[in-house]
Amino acid sequence: MQKYNDIDNDSNIDEFEINDDYIVVKFLDGKTYKYTYLSAGSLKVEEMKKFALSHDGLNSFINKQRPKYESKWN
Repeated sequence: MQKYNDIDNDSNIDEFEINDDYIVVKFLDGKTYKYTYLSAGSLKVEEMKKFALSHDGLNSFINKQRPKYESKWN
């Protein structure tokens, strides 16, 4: 997992992991979600990857778009 260094310091995201067809997002509360091409759609996952790599806007995107996740754990 890679640390999400939010530029604006207004995010609930702690870490993320990017792979070819999915992204894993860990929030500050410890909850972790895996968003895949199958669950959320490739366009949304690719957008999430861009936000994650830019360290800005990922939390907002998830809150607004509500992408479906494949799995969730603590």
